Amino acid sequence: MYDLIRLENVSGLPNAAKLFESIVPPALHCCLQGKDPNDISETSIISIGAVYQGQPVGIAIASLYRHLHQVKLHHISVLPEHRNQHLARQMLEKLQITAKSEGGRYFIFDYKLEDPSTPALEKVLAACDWKPAKPFLIECLYNSFTFDPPWIHTPYKLPTSMEEFLWSDLTKEERLQILHDERRGVIPLPVLPFRKEHLIEPLNSLGLRHEGRVIGWIITHRTSPDKIVYQALYIERSFHFLGPGVKLLIDSMLIQKKLPIQWAAFMLPLIQVHPAWIQFINRRLIPYADNVTHYVQSWR
Repeated sequence: MYDLIRLENVSGLPNAAKLFESIVPPALHCCLQGKDPNDISETSIISIGAVYQGQPVGIAIASLYRHLHQVKLHHISVLPEHRNQHLARQMLEKLQITAKSEGGRYFIFDYKLEDPSTPALEKVLAACDWKPAKPFLIECLYNSFTFDPPWIHTPYKLPTSMEEFLWSDLTKEERLQILHDERRGVIPLPVLPFRKEHLIEPLNSLGLRHEGRVIGWIITHRTSPDKIVYQALYIERSFHFLGPGVKLLIDSMLIQKKLPIQWAAFMLPLIQVHPAWIQFINRRLIPYADNVTHYVQSWR
């Protein structure tokens, strides 16, 4: 007999969070402690676990962003020996009911198209009335030591009204400005610069000012000693011509090429991104990448 429990409210299972760590990816262990993996404010964690004879056998984890009424599913899995029992569907259904009772209206889930478990996962989502997935993000991995496409040496000159700066020099007032714009829906959540802020690499995370106001950034994360992830590239909509964005990207990449950090991964969200950026990545980055991963997004 399987029991479904919400870890945040469980009382009958001592040390439930610690117990479930063995079946949760390390990057999501923070969720078991009630913390959002992207450090987004106004967030509640909802974790639904499946237990068999006192042992964890499955889990579904999501963040409820209350100010957006949005629920982001981070992870759902069942141990191989307990599959084909409809546990994943039951956990997801319970998570949905719980989230709705706390104000969640919109559900999203991003996952790798190339993952072997994707076909089974999509059957679970369909059974819970999720929409078919659409392309969401492309991740390009490359060796920064050997990465040397011709366009990385193309000179781009910023207008005199613009100033490039190290992200570590961002002022308190500028931070408040960005957070205010995010709350108004001006800045898409995937490129919010303060996600996983503890991972920000100060050496090549850059910002862009226009007449004293922050209008863009390239934020990189040091996810391991030998890898930097180009996590968020953003230019304010009224400045959506490629020049300033490309310059930020090139300057950040050139900084890494001078560092003893071999691997770089560039993340390009495909939602709310100007088509010119997608074309740029398809033509200028993907052909030089050592590996390309496609993420898709489903919702309900």
